[in-house]
Amino acid sequence: MTIEEAIKHCEEVAEELEEEAVKGCCDDTEIVNNCYECASEHRQLAEWLRELKEQRKIQDILLQFLVDGEFDICCDELAESEEEWEICGENCNNHTKDCWIRWAKMKAREVNADENSD
Repeated sequence: MTIEEAIKHCEEVAEELEEEAVKGCCDDTEIVNNCYECASEHRQLAEWLRELKEQRKIQDILLQFLVDGEFDICCDELAESEEEWEICGENCNNHTKDCWIRWAKMKAREVNADENSD
C-alpha cells in the first residue's frame, strides 16, 4: 500500500463512518458518537500521512541537490515565482541551509498541490 492509497483509504473510511452516524445507524448515542470519533481519528491519520509525504519529498529534494553538489546558492536564486521570491525575501539568510530547506518545502508543497489537483 502506498501513502496515497493509505490517505485515500483513511478518507473513505471517515466518510463512511460519518454517513453511518448521520443516517443514525442505530439508536445508541454512544455507538453514533464512536462513529464520529473514529471518523475524526481517520481524518487525523490522513493528515499525518500527508505531512509524512511532504517531509519525504523535502528530504528527496534536498538529497538530490546535495548529490548534484549545488551548495552555494540562495533560495532567491531558486525561486520560480513571485510568491516564492517574496517568501525568500522575507526570511532569507543568504546561502545557508535554511534557504535550501525553505525552497525544498515550497517545492514539496507545489508537488503535493499538483498531485491533489489530478
